[in-house]
Amino acid sequence: MRVLDILCGVGHASAILGVLRPQTEIVMADSDFVNLSLARQFLDPRGVLICLDAALPLPFVDSSFDGLLCLDGLHYVRPKNSLLREVDRVLNANGVWLFAHMHNVAGDNANPGAPLTAEGYATRFAFGQQRLMSEHEILHQFRTSASLDLTAPSDVRSLVSSDALTLVGARAESLWGKHAGLDDALCRYPNLIGFNPLYHRAESVSDGLMLRSVWPSESLRRECIGTMPVLPECLHVRQHVVDEVAELRATGLVSDDVRTLLRSFVLVSLPECYPRTGIPA
Repeated sequence: MRVLDILCGVGHASAILGVLRPQTEIVMADSDFVNLSLARQFLDPRGVLICLDAALPLPFVDSSFDGLLCLDGLHYVRPKNSLLREVDRVLNANGVWLFAHMHNVAGDNANPGAPLTAEGYATRFAFGQQRLMSEHEILHQFRTSASLDLTAPSDVRSLVSSDALTLVGARAESLWGKHAGLDDALCRYPNLIGFNPLYHRAESVSDGLMLRSVWPSESLRRECIGTMPVLPECLHVRQHVVDEVAELRATGLVSDDVRTLLRSFVLVSLPECYPRTGIPA
C-alpha cells in the first residue's frame, strides 16, 4: 500500500501511521524544507520526503497512490480546485482519502487561512464518494465508543456553524459502515503510548498526579480547541494508572483505565522519538 501525506508538516501523522501499518510506503510532501528536515532527522529517517508546492501540479504519475492524508492544510491552499483535481488524478481505482481538519469560514479559527463553508468543501470534492462531518462529532464518537459511523450521507446543512470539518472519501462502497474498536490499533503498540506533551506540568498529590495542560501560546490553544475544549485542562490521574503507563513498554498490558485516557487524549500515541514516561517531566 502506498500513501501520500500532503502538507505533512514535520510528519507526526506519518510517523505514527508507519508504525501502525509498517507495510505501507508513505510519501511525505510539504512546501517547507525545514519541516521536512525535522521529519528526516527526528520522525522518519527512512521515509520518502518531497518538497513541493501543493498549489502546483503534483509530481506523481496517475493512479500512483492507494491513499492520501491531509491532516491540517487544505484551508491554507488557495487554488483548492486545482489541488483536488490532482488528488483525484494520483489516487487509484480503490483509493481512499482523508482531510482530517478543515477550517470552516463561519467558525472561530485563530489562523484561518483561506477556509470555505461546509457546502464549499462538499462541492469541490467532485470525485468519488464523500462523508463530510463535524470534527467535534468525530471526536465525540471516539471518546464515547471508540467508533466512527460513516453510514449516513453528509448533511451539509447541519455543519454550517462547525468550527472545523473532516472529510473522508473513497471510490468504493465498502468504507461506508460503522467502524468500531478504533482504539484497538493504538493499544496493539503500547510502547508508543505516553502522556500528551501538553501535560508537561505535573504535581504530586495523594494517590497520584495532578496534570495541568500548558499551551505554547494562546493563539495555538484557540486554534486547536476552538469553542469546544476536548482535552481536560486539569486532571487527577491515580497512582496505579501512572504506574501502568510507566510499565506499558515492558508489560504490553493496556487496562481499561488506560483506554479511557486514550479516548480523552490525555494519553496519545507518540512518534518513537518522543520520550514516554509514567511521570511527565
